[in-house]
Amino acid sequence: MPNKKIRVLGQLILPGETHQLSLNIAKLHTGSTIEVPVIVSRAKESGPTLLLTGGIHGNEINGVEIVRKIISEKYHIPTAGMTICIPVVNVFGFLSQTREFPDGRDLNRVFPGSLRGSLASRFAYHIVKEIVPHIDYCIDFHTGGDSRFNASQIRIGKNDAESLELAKIFGTRFIITSAKREKSFRETLNKLNKKVLLFEGGKSLNINNEVSKIGLTGTLKVM
Repeated sequence: MPNKKIRVLGQLILPGETHQLSLNIAKLHTGSTIEVPVIVSRAKESGPTLLLTGGIHGNEINGVEIVRKIISEKYHIPTAGMTICIPVVNVFGFLSQTREFPDGRDLNRVFPGSLRGSLASRFAYHIVKEIVPHIDYCIDFHTGGDSRFNASQIRIGKNDAESLELAKIFGTRFIITSAKREKSFRETLNKLNKKVLLFEGGKSLNINNEVSKIGLTGTLKVM
């Protein structure tokens, strides 16, 4: 429905519009606000919504680079439907080059979050409540942890025919079916009937051009 009213983070997104918004619901103990850029682009033609996320782990910067490239080349502007891009979910972990959120917690282990929980838990809660209801699909970008280099791969849940088909379209050499980690972003999205491709490639604190190319090309194929 091209005339459907869509509001993301309080902003009305009209057909044909692109907006850079900010998710800024959490504060550090110093009072500094955590502002996370969210780029929303809606086509004039109706269709599904794709969420692209990088940097849930702040030191996994290759995924940040992939989403950044998609935005800088304007590939995020769809011909149908809508895209929501969050290049750096864990901004403070990214700036300090650490995996964890500023409160020391792993953001990808606290979903779906809590309105009155830890800083990471509150942040997760608002992503789930304010961003996730708008989406149909998600590509979540990660790297190997602890400086471990992982070959480019797509991870999906077991017995999920649609995600498997999308993974084949993405085109990595490896497709891995794995159990959903408890309280991860992927597990939460699956419980909400959203389809998730988890791309993993490269290693932490490193940008690998080949991994970036595979991630970018695969995302465009899915789009």
